[in-house]
Amino acid sequence: MTDIQLYEKLSSLPSNLKAEVADFIDFLKLKSEKANMISKKRIAGQAKGLIKIKDNFDAPIAGFEDYS
Repeated sequence: MTDIQLYEKLSSLPSNLKAEVADFIDFLKLKSEKANMISKKRIAGQAKGLIKIKDNFDAPIAGFEDYS
């Protein structure tokens, strides 16, 4: 089916059905993008240097003495 044939079919629909077609097109695009994202492999070490842990990370938190 050509773009022109598809456009002719779409233009003959009432406006409420055109809205449904637009939603379905958005769904198909999202589905396609997710499929592309899944197939990409993760690369280890991309966040290196972005996460910092403070020196007092393991220190007790005030107010939680009863739970230790």
